[in-house]
Amino acid sequence: MSENPNRRPCPQGGRPDERGARGRRASSRADQRDTRYLAHAVWWQAILVQVSNVREARRSFVSASVVARGRLPNVPESRVPQTALQGNDRRKITVNIRDAHDQFLRECQDGTLRRRSPGTIANYRCAFALLTKWFVFTEASDFDENVARMFLRRGEERNNWKPASIVAFRKNLSAFIKWCIGKGYIATDPFRNIPWSQIPRRLPEYYSEEEIDRLLYFISTRSAGDLNAKRDRAIIATLLLAGLRRGETIGLKVTDVDFEHDCIRVRAETAKNRQPRVVMMPQRLRQILQEYWRAREGRGVETQWFWVSTTYKHHRFTKDGLKHLVDRLSEQVGFRVKLHKFRHTFATQFYAGSHDIAGLQQILGHKDLNTTMIYAHTLPTHTAASMEKNPLNQMI
Repeated sequence: MSENPNRRPCPQGGRPDERGARGRRASSRADQRDTRYLAHAVWWQAILVQVSNVREARRSFVSASVVARGRLPNVPESRVPQTALQGNDRRKITVNIRDAHDQFLRECQDGTLRRRSPGTIANYRCAFALLTKWFVFTEASDFDENVARMFLRRGEERNNWKPASIVAFRKNLSAFIKWCIGKGYIATDPFRNIPWSQIPRRLPEYYSEEEIDRLLYFISTRSAGDLNAKRDRAIIATLLLAGLRRGETIGLKVTDVDFEHDCIRVRAETAKNRQPRVVMMPQRLRQILQEYWRAREGRGVETQWFWVSTTYKHHRFTKDGLKHLVDRLSEQVGFRVKLHKFRHTFATQFYAGSHDIAGLQQILGHKDLNTTMIYAHTLPTHTAASMEKNPLNQMI
């Protein structure tokens, strides 16, 4: 009778081990798991002796585990020495960071906090999703300065973030952090000791007269249907002659365009700063909008939205339709069309013609006058006459 090659030697006082290779592998995995548990227990015992603070101990472990993309050991507080839980070191509030962020977004939408626009909430969600994709932690209190620094450094080094992108992601996370501090979920701001990235100041770009002529030509000749052509021309004219933002333009309702008083009312829910304002219509814009309105009434469209889609009857013209229009125009005119560039063009030409910086601030809806002052540096030609009047010209 041949001997089983998988049979292990008989231990003293025991029976031969006939588990085979599968049993040895299972035993090896169990031994590795026990070793990891023992290592975690030893680590917790050592760190608690040095720190004597559960919160600080857990944060220290998070900073190390985040780099390795590991997961926190599930160590219940009942097994932690009670000396570490006495006094002010006891954690008052513990909350899952994902649940906290969901609650923060709900309060931004339902009006509990200052109501944010859908675009701002989308930016909050995007920044948080990227944070939790790169780093694994569970509690809101685990978001400390080390995690914040590694998040910004990784974006800059691996994703080639520019200073403007770094500032944008930091602002989107700071709103959530400020809310967590108010709730007691986070003790201090993780970004508090991190300096802000310096964004190079750039003058706004604007369209030339030739580029505007090309845009209007292709809209008039290449749009499918009379209503489409008049609608597309009216949208570009509203952006260019009233200086409205994309969301303010696409969100216009029929009651917002007042032909009787020659004005456009920007509602608070569509304005970036959540402040309503009234923008007067020049006569040329009034003519273009009335041409579109007559074509719209000829179709018998019944909807509260001012811009309508011809693809689906009685439907509004959405942001997706506007993006499709911009992409099509970019292919036709031979240069990239940017919607916000129309606003820059309006502001630049308005100031060049009037030098009324306070009126421009009111039209654009800026809270800070310094934001509007950038358009005073775009076209310095209006200072040529003043330069000629300088008495020093006669002395040299």
